[in-house]
Amino acid sequence: MLAIALFALLAGGLEFLARSAPVAAYVASRPADVATEPAHAARLNALSLQPRPRVLVVGDSVALGRIMADHGIGGWQSQELSAALRKALRQERPDIVVANFAGNGLRPADQAELMREAAEVGVDAIVLVVGLRGFSAEFEQEAERYTYPWLRDPAKVAGNSVRLASSSFDPAGPWHFRAVTDFLVVDRLGGPLRTLLTQLREEAKAGQPNPTREAVQALRMRQRLANAGFDPATRFQAGKIAETLRFLNARDVPVVVVYATENPAALPRMMPPAMIARNRAALEGLVRFGGNRHAYLGPDSSMRTEFFLDQMHPTAAGYEQMARRIAPVLLGVLK
Repeated sequence: MLAIALFALLAGGLEFLARSAPVAAYVASRPADVATEPAHAARLNALSLQPRPRVLVVGDSVALGRIMADHGIGGWQSQELSAALRKALRQERPDIVVANFAGNGLRPADQAELMREAAEVGVDAIVLVVGLRGFSAEFEQEAERYTYPWLRDPAKVAGNSVRLASSSFDPAGPWHFRAVTDFLVVDRLGGPLRTLLTQLREEAKAGQPNPTREAVQALRMRQRLANAGFDPATRFQAGKIAETLRFLNARDVPVVVVYATENPAALPRMMPPAMIARNRAALEGLVRFGGNRHAYLGPDSSMRTEFFLDQMHPTAAGYEQMARRIAPVLLGVLK
């Protein structure tokens, strides 16, 4: 009986701690890869408990910023886009809560689901960082449409999230600390434990890094950009973004869509000039199709080569430049 009582006391204490305001604020604002369903649910619940106004950053690895850690930059969580935005907004609107729900490798369809769920918990604006890569024909195949299978739950339609309705993950439901624990594992280790162990085994087998890796990645990027498509009537990824932007427009949730500007030094190797112009124009047209509540920030000519770690991912200075550009537009749509 004593053991049961101690266990119940411990579980109750953990549950109380997981629901406390400081933990909720940490989970909501801490940048971490969207890697597992429980961790994501914990963040949604934490975001729902934050004061208004709330701004959500959504996108792939360009928006997340964790690639800085792969380049040996410590403390990336204090230098990524949401942190830079808080800094840029601090003087005029220090009350704005900015959370980063981006994730490595997220397709536009993943991002669309994340934006819909954010609208369900309540956000006042969304910053969507979107590039051309995700609209590749490679991601039109059924098995490649979503990065994470749990984001394509067929029961989630018209913005109704099963995760938020589930007693396992609802803020009022039991055992919320289990979801928070999952988030902390992703936060501290950089991903789910099983995935990290698999990566370590693969790296151990490979031995020395492959010197051709960067060249292969550049070739793969070029191939993806060559077959990108933006017609919402015929392309799944484009259709999901257009559908969600229209949904958010009807819900009066403004979206600041930010083009993921490429490294100007690498851009000529990625796309011919005519393709660059065609794809950029098509992406802008897709955003405009999504409704009049949304703002679009196209390619940023001030993003010089020194603002990039590689062909796509910004440095801390690059994120600060992005934030300075986004902040006044964000303030405008929030008024």
